Amino acid sequence: LAFLTGGQETTTNLIGNLVWRLLQEPERWEQLKANPQLIDSAVEESLRYDPPVLAHFRTSLEAVTMHGEELPEHAKLMFSIAGANRDPEKFDDPETFKIDRPIVQARQHLSFGYGMHFCMGAPVARLEARTAIKLLIERLPKLRLNGDSQRILTWMYWGREKLPVAWD
Repeated sequence: LAFLTGGQETTTNLIGNLVWRLLQEPERWEQLKANPQLIDSAVEESLRYDPPVLAHFRTSLEAVTMHGEELPEHAKLMFSIAGANRDPEKFDDPETFKIDRPIVQARQHLSFGYGMHFCMGAPVARLEARTAIKLLIERLPKLRLNGDSQRILTWMYWGREKLPVAWD
């Protein structure tokens, strides 16, 4: 059941965030149209820069020390995906959205989790995003923003509730 329903809002947010960032600075859209081989990198950069899920929660199974802090057994922990994905020790110029960021670096994001908590739908989400962007480039090459975007009103997800676009 998680596989069937897990990617609905998250994949919608991934695609919406990527389109928003590409059109927010039209030179990005033009760069991607001129270099469609950058689509994979653009998808990974979107996942890094605008993770569809901002944080996850875990419960410690035993007492543990992390970064010099003692955490008791059964402590409720929140880890910030958005924060980890902007770590300057991991990413060059982490506060800049770059569709030509080397894919090896961009793919180090934690938007799909890590290890045993890695999202099993990651390949499907990546495929859906690549396909959506490829089709938008092919079918709506003059796509542009047509008004202000609005963020969804939740603290856990990062996406667009409203993304007005137009094309010729």
